[in-house]
Amino acid sequence: MILELDVGNSAVKWRLLNSGEVVDRGVGRDLADCGVFAMGQLRALNVQRCRLVSVRSEVETFQLVRALQDAFGVVVAVARSSHTLDGVVNGYECFSRLGADRWLAVVAAFKRYKTACIVIDLGTAITIDWVNSVGRHEGGYIVPGLSLMVRSLEQGTQRIESIGQGLEWESGVGRSTASCVLNGSIAMIRSFVESQVLMARDCYGDNCVAVVSGGSGAILGGIAGLVFEPELVFDGLAIACP
Repeated sequence: MILELDVGNSAVKWRLLNSGEVVDRGVGRDLADCGVFAMGQLRALNVQRCRLVSVRSEVETFQLVRALQDAFGVVVAVARSSHTLDGVVNGYECFSRLGADRWLAVVAAFKRYKTACIVIDLGTAITIDWVNSVGRHEGGYIVPGLSLMVRSLEQGTQRIESIGQGLEWESGVGRSTASCVLNGSIAMIRSFVESQVLMARDCYGDNCVAVVSGGSGAILGGIAGLVFEPELVFDGLAIACP
């Protein structure tokens, strides 16, 4: 059994594998919230290894690793960005500065499709990475994610009320300040993604694959030509820490 963890800025996702097959998964704000430490059966299930990717600080990542080792007695392999991995070349001037989760998603996408691609992740920040047809990562873009966009308006203006958690997005114009903010922010994200897909296909040709990674891709529904791979980071983690 192998326990996998993707530790993001605002959420922790985990999967449990048995002979390469996913037998359980979960998500939460931290390790305790997502149920990992509540899984007392991990020892009984004979979990032998843990592989982890984290975008949090070195100190916090070290604390997570120690907590997992102490709780379950497992070896924890931590994935890092590298200059090359499985035929993909990192395009950052300082390769270690590329977020490890982005790097793993890029590697996994190219391994799967073996052609030029862009990898889109909608998290706390929205990242888009470009990879050419020979596996060279050529860089990318980072913009605020939906929650950051909304929060910036809540905090930067005096008369915009809190959006809250219950508001449902509907395409079209908003009919309250809250829905105007939400619909406008999502429209910006969708327009940004659509423009990136068009730019990439102008550059790389129509065979370029636009891959959406992560679990927040629902707001991109209806955009033509997107391929959804919600667990692409985990796929890359298995490549980096086989």
